[in-house]
Amino acid sequence: MRSILLLLHLAGVIVWVGGMFFAHFCLRPVAAAQLPPPQRLPLLAEVLGRFSWRSS
Repeated sequence: MRSILLLLHLAGVIVWVGGMFFAHFCLRPVAAAQLPPPQRLPLLAEVLGRFSWRSS
């Protein structure tokens, strides 16, 4: 059971780190080059919101 939980935890970490890598090194430079700040902020907030807990 412990090995399954460890595998799930590591898979979650890999997905989260991969998403953060994409947002920081791929999405952010393109958004900065293509969009003005009023349009850039909602885009980045929505993308990054998917990688963190939201309280409603």
